[in-house]
This record gives sequence, structure tokens and C-alpha cells, in this order.
Amino acid sequence: MNNKQISTACGIAALALNGMPAIATTGTNENITIYFLPQLSENSLTSETPSSYFPIAQQTDSLTVGDVIQQAEKILGLSKQHLAKVFLTSRQNLYNLLNNSKQKPQQETESRAKQVNEALNIISSNCPYKLGASTLTVRIANKRLFDILTSENINLEQVAMFSKAIAKRINKQSQPTLPKHITKQEEFLNRPNAV
Repeated sequence: MNNKQISTACGIAALALNGMPAIATTGTNENITIYFLPQLSENSLTSETPSSYFPIAQQTDSLTVGDVIQQAEKILGLSKQHLAKVFLTSRQNLYNLLNNSKQKPQQETESRAKQVNEALNIISSNCPYKLGASTLTVRIANKRLFDILTSENINLEQVAMFSKAIAKRINKQSQPTLPKHITKQEEFLNRPNAV
């Protein structure tokens, strides 16, 4: 057992010893949910209702604008100059939001970050690769993904279409260009009955 498992087990045992049975899900300390169950009275079948009852409130992890910018940088692989255009802000403001967590973003920047985050979720679900220059170079109907991301309102359907097209393009490029006889040998060796 590691330290997290021991502390969790001790915490559950302490709750059980105090007369309050608990059920906890497995996982790390951050992901454990504890439910306190009512106890039945010895004299009757009615249950005693504890004051804090089902489930304990969990902290919601909210993304900050800086987190969305970092996520966009990882997924899109664009320069700060291009990212500033995606977030409809200046490079200086983008830099301040990334490096100064105390700076409160403007309302427009927050709403834009929410839009960009929705688009990033679609992109990452369709294409597990870093898009890089494909954001700027792949064109469909004379538009680029970058053009859609820099528009006033991001069209999520077009984002999905572009991310799927870019994923197909990246998959085609990553195919090995080995001679056929070597590829056939590898296929033979990868079979379970080979050798």
C-alpha cells in the first residue's frame, strides 16, 4: 500500500469506529467520494438522519483563462501571435494572462475562452495529435481552421469537420513508407503463430 491508500483506509476505519459507516470509491485522494449512510436505531427500524447527508460536496475544478490558453497552445501548436488572434486579444494581454495568475481577465476574454475551450474539446476528441501548421494550411471550401477559430463566433460543426480532416491527413502522413517485402515480413512476424 502506498501513503494515499493507507491514509484513505485509516480515514474510512476511523469513520467506521466512530459509529458512522462510510462507503468510498477507489482512486486517488482527489477523486474519492465519501457517502455517509444513515444508521438504524437499535430500538426501532427508523433511521437517524445526519445533518450532512449524501454526498459530501466536491470541489468543482474550473478552468482559468490561463489554463485554456495553455491547452490551446498544446493542442493547436500555434505561436503566441496566432493564439492572441484566436482569443481576440493582444499578445501582451495573452502573456499577462498566462504568467500572472492574479490578473483578472475581462468579461469578453472569459467568454471567448469558454468558446475556445469548447472548440478545443471537439478538436482533441477528433484528433489526438498536435495540429501545428495544419491549423494554418489545411483548406476546405477555401477556409482554414485558423479562420474559423479567429471568427467572432466559433462554428463548432466546422471545427469538428476540420479536425477530422486534419486527423485523416496526419494519419496518412504517418504511414510507414517501407518497401512492400519488408512490410510483409513485419506483418508475418507480428502474427501470434509466427515463429
